[in-house]
Amino acid sequence: MPVGINPRVSINNTNIRFLPNTFKFKKGYGEIKTEVVAFGEKTQQVDTLDLTTKISGCSFDLKTTVENIRLIDGWKNNFNNNAIEVSNESGSLTLNFRQAKVMNEMDFETGSEGKITVEFSALPLV
Repeated sequence: MPVGINPRVSINNTNIRFLPNTFKFKKGYGEIKTEVVAFGEKTQQVDTLDLTTKISGCSFDLKTTVENIRLIDGWKNNFNNNAIEVSNESGSLTLNFRQAKVMNEMDFETGSEGKITVEFSALPLV
């Protein structure tokens, strides 16, 4: 039975403790757009790569703490200069997000179950 990825995340050389099962990533392959063009009575399908969608990124949830709010403030202020490294225990997965920036305006949930969802975008990994 396959084992899921249990990633370790480091942002700007600081290990991040995110909530379990909340980490997601995209590699920045870009989307393929398909159009049909006509030549007289014949048609042909034309596929193109939309370069505007070649953006990688990751997201995860953090527990709402003063320390995590300060980390987020630093990431927001370090616009376009954050480095995110993701790996798993076996070393079979390594992702390096460069020129990462926090994209979302976060809701800081309070209380014992409070969480913060953080979304980064970066240069394509591929």
